[in-house]
Amino acid sequence: MLLPTSPPPPPASPTLNPTQPTPAPAPRPETASGAALLSLRGVSRTFGSGEATVKALRQVSLDIAAGQSWVISGPSGSGKSTLLNILGLLDPGYEGELVLDGHHLEAMPPRERDAWRARLIGFVFQDFQLVPYLDVTQNVEFGLTYDKIPAGERAQRVADILDAVGLSHRAHAATSTLSGGEKQRLAIARTLIRRPALLLADEPTGNLDQKTSARIMELLFSMQNDYGYALVVVTHDAGIVSQFTNRISVLDGVVTTSTAGGEAA
Repeated sequence: MLLPTSPPPPPASPTLNPTQPTPAPAPRPETASGAALLSLRGVSRTFGSGEATVKALRQVSLDIAAGQSWVISGPSGSGKSTLLNILGLLDPGYEGELVLDGHHLEAMPPRERDAWRARLIGFVFQDFQLVPYLDVTQNVEFGLTYDKIPAGERAQRVADILDAVGLSHRAHAATSTLSGGEKQRLAIARTLIRRPALLLADEPTGNLDQKTSARIMELLFSMQNDYGYALVVVTHDAGIVSQFTNRISVLDGVVTTSTAGGEAA
């Protein structure tokens, strides 16, 4: 099955200087948007059966528009990971309606659903998920493994994204020699070279110190301004939550959305 046509290339991104600390940004205002990029309607997720039944999510309805920023917070075991897996099309076992870029996914064949995820969704993880036997450039190129891109264009895109995340000087370094912050910037570069419409970041600063965490969040916001992706971050860090206008709180499978300074829904 053919993959959908790739989105147009983004504008050139400015270079981030990783040696300069950046202050935590103020809550980001909601981006002007049209139709939702991703919609959930009455989505529930149940695990187990009988007395062992666990209601991980209960009747979740949510709209994420192109270019918006959302943060998901809640205690361990509240359902955050379950919600993120559904948003990322990694868990098809839900009940309810999920629409991505106008396409209903409930009855979509697995291969077609996987194709839409590959085209539109990118992931950043707490533990980086780098390939240890590949160097920095090769890890970024790995993100283009299944894309038929001419060698010259591929090399230029790799060089551009490494420059954008401040890793040009480490282009041929082994991943084992990178700091935690450098590893996370590399993971971000590997994901963004695919130009996703939705970036899901699962505890992206969980293994980093406070100063490095601030730089990684600034990078995610800066790259969002250039690339236009919708951003969803899962975190336990109240300081990171405070940087977002659009907030999702999960407790015992119940999702509450709110806007900073506004009413919960």
